[in-house]
Amino acid sequence: MTDFIFSWFRSSVLQILIIVGPVLLVALVLGIIISILQVLTQIHDPSVAFVPKFLVIMLLVLFFGGTVVNVMVRFFNGLVSAWQTLP
Repeated sequence: MTDFIFSWFRSSVLQILIIVGPVLLVALVLGIIISILQVLTQIHDPSVAFVPKFLVIMLLVLFFGGTVVNVMVRFFNGLVSAWQTLP
């Protein structure tokens, strides 16, 4: 039973990293690019950094939201089927 719990916890953390990782990585790279552009142009308005990151993250969620839902449903179905086989 404890092996199942540890295995489930490990796989759930891995699923979280798979789901959130690409969005965070894109936001990080975009933030660095925008920061470099702000330094070069000396424009230090906070909305210049916020709006592009917000739009890109929303586009990522829009395009890859279905894939994320499929990953979560597959994980949940595997969890339920594994839970039913426990003694």
